[in-house]
Amino acid sequence: MVAPLTIGPGIDIGGGISIGTTASFTITSSDISNPQLWFEGYSSYSSSGFTSSGTTQLYNGLRYDITGGLYSTISAAQSSASLSSSNAWVWHASFATGGSCLVRLGLVSGSPGNITIAPIDESNTGWQSGSTSGPTLAGTFTFPATFTVYIPTTSLSGNDSWC
Repeated sequence: MVAPLTIGPGIDIGGGISIGTTASFTITSSDISNPQLWFEGYSSYSSSGFTSSGTTQLYNGLRYDITGGLYSTISAAQSSASLSSSNAWVWHASFATGGSCLVRLGLVSGSPGNITIAPIDESNTGWQSGSTSGPTLAGTFTFPATFTVYIPTTSLSGNDSWC
């Protein structure tokens, strides 16, 4: 007799096909405030969105203060995907404008909590092994944006390890 095959939630088959529930959340412009440039590489940024030059590294990002509700939502999404809250993770992001891309996103607790985000240029594959030295993706990205956990889950350094 062949043992039964069990498939758990959040399994990614590829080609955009997933089985079960995958962790996701949406960020709107009313959820974020006080954008702060962490080093360089972003020519404009606000609660409406940001423009990345593509000339900086993934360890540079934009930090936003977030509402308590968004903090709880992201924290729950990370928990449901068994992601450590002390790391930054790769997420699929679908922006209102700017299309879809992968992003590095770190959630940091505090009062208020905050996130730091950087779009990933997938042409440099170093991020797949956890490197934050690869380039950011050039483009203009506006909120709202929906984030879905990237599978296989990929940590990109600590949640608060940015320049």
